[in-house]
Amino acid sequence: KYEEFRYKDPFDAIVPMRLSSNQLITIAIQPLNMTSNNQVIIDRIEIIPITQSVLDETENQNLESEREVVNALFTNDAKDALNIGTTDYDIDQA
Repeated sequence: KYEEFRYKDPFDAIVPMRLSSNQLITIAIQPLNMTSNNQVIIDRIEIIPITQSVLDETENQNLESEREVVNALFTNDAKDALNIGTTDYDIDQA
């Protein structure tokens, strides 16, 4: 049904690329977690030029996400005591 179609933004982060006017790129589309009876129909792919303001905002969002992950490792705002159960793996992932 047409109502079941939706817009899908597959990226968690914007990856800027600089291309010259005669350079070609290949975009590979690989659906994740698809079962054998699922079907993917691609109507269009939209590529939006990235301005500096978009890059700045994306950088701020990524930085805030990373800050939240690191802050979750600590028990207080002074960040001088780790939460009980924090492992080296947790720290490495942050």
